[in-house]
Amino acid sequence: MKTLWMILTAAVVCGTSGMLYQIIWRKKQDIASLYIEGFFAFFCLSGAALLPFIKLRAAFGAYCAALAVCAGMIVTAGTVAAFVRRRAGTGEEHTTAGSRKKALVPYVPAGLVFAALIFSLFLFEPAVGTDLTAETIFTTLQTNTLFEYNPATGRKLEIGIYPQSKLMILPVLYSVLFQLGGDDMQFFLYRLIPALVLGLHFLILWKWSVLFFPEQSEGSGERRGLFLLLYGILVWFGDYLPGAFSYRMLHEGWKGESILAALALPWIAFLCMDMLLHGVTPRRLCSMAAGCVAGVFLAPWKTAAALEAVTVTLFVLLWCVRRGWRCLKQRI
Repeated sequence: MKTLWMILTAAVVCGTSGMLYQIIWRKKQDIASLYIEGFFAFFCLSGAALLPFIKLRAAFGAYCAALAVCAGMIVTAGTVAAFVRRRAGTGEEHTTAGSRKKALVPYVPAGLVFAALIFSLFLFEPAVGTDLTAETIFTTLQTNTLFEYNPATGRKLEIGIYPQSKLMILPVLYSVLFQLGGDDMQFFLYRLIPALVLGLHFLILWKWSVLFFPEQSEGSGERRGLFLLLYGILVWFGDYLPGAFSYRMLHEGWKGESILAALALPWIAFLCMDMLLHGVTPRRLCSMAAGCVAGVFLAPWKTAAALEAVTVTLFVLLWCVRRGWRCLKQRI
């Protein structure tokens, strides 16, 4: 019951955060973008709010209280803004597709493959190795401190940890969630968190499918379903070697590097492609900035910055090639 309460709370906070983001930018409501943008926005807010508490050596309970206040303000603001927007009327038109049943057919096997991927998280042993995430969570909850005790020895740190390690805030956020609704650490950290990450990853892939097959194209629904089905099969059968992308998601989904590879980088790449096809807007730039900042909180900042820079540079080069090709065609 506590786990369901934690999942519901996280879904409401991320959902209202994304809703508030879309209302501010006057964007047409989209469920997939709502949760993705809400997740990145609240994750960046949580990371930025944690840094002064670490600097001041404040208690973990104080950070939890501050985060609860921020979450309450976001939920209240998002709910009020959504109510005002509904009362004002957005004038959005709702269209009905004549061949909707036919378009839904490919989503059935895609959903089965996705369910099999979720189920596989409970079949295989997680690649824990020398990971100290669980020990860090227990240490944080028992001592009510933030990075002041060594999770391996239980002794208080005299010098402190490397400042770069303090930027990787996932253990603290996991501590907040586990305190809210965790019963079994094995289930919470190694099963539930990877399942949630995998769900968000497939939402990002859904956005890629919409970009590849827009509503204007004929048979877009069937093609999106087939795209998700093919991708799910590739992930399912790509779990063959430690270090591979599928292996990271299915065996190390709680790690920051895995979340960086599964969420932040694909989302940044999607926004770059969206800007390449539909133009640069402040909303897309703000979303990409949130993804980049989230990457710094997920992995060592040099690694995250390098991967994000490579991703953005690739699309800048594509934009230059596309612009040069257009100029060449005009001259010819």
